[in-house]
Amino acid sequence: MKILFNISQEEKNRILEMHSAKKNVISEQAIPTKFPNPKPTSNPNTGTPSRNTTPNPNRRSSIAPKPSGAVSIPTPKKVVEGMTINLYDNLEESGQPQLSDKIVTIKRGFNQDVSLIMSIDVSINFKCGDNWVTMNEIDKPSDKNPRLYNKQLINSLTNQFCQSNKQGTTVPKADFAVNNQQTSPTTGIA
Repeated sequence: MKILFNISQEEKNRILEMHSAKKNVISEQAIPTKFPNPKPTSNPNTGTPSRNTTPNPNRRSSIAPKPSGAVSIPTPKKVVEGMTINLYDNLEESGQPQLSDKIVTIKRGFNQDVSLIMSIDVSINFKCGDNWVTMNEIDKPSDKNPRLYNKQLINSLTNQFCQSNKQGTTVPKADFAVNNQQTSPTTGIA
């Protein structure tokens, strides 16, 4: 307990801030330690062992360095209303976009498709597992809806609205899912 009274007010405030904000990351700069040296030395006056209270310069900091080979993988940005998107008519996303517009509303359809309602009376429909979206004019249903591409948008929609099932198939996210197996009347287990 004596160690807690020997630290500066600045260090106490920093510790309190880390715990109150629930921070998981500690800065990587070296923090000077004021903890006593654990090696006992003898007191020449009494002959009894005492503790040296000077900081040990050879003591290693408890802060682990960041691995040099660590790669930060960005999380896909969440698709939200008001976001402007560019859609291309080819998978390479080359040339000018076929459509560049702002998302007005995002809806989930009855068959779990995701519809992005755009500001120019067009809806963009996405189905989990596809690497494209289809464009539909809202008041003009068509059998041949063109496929449009944007890899970043597809990754974001997949991350936000889809998940993988046990077989690895990409399916719509659900709070609960059931299978079509019959439950045994004797054991109650499927």
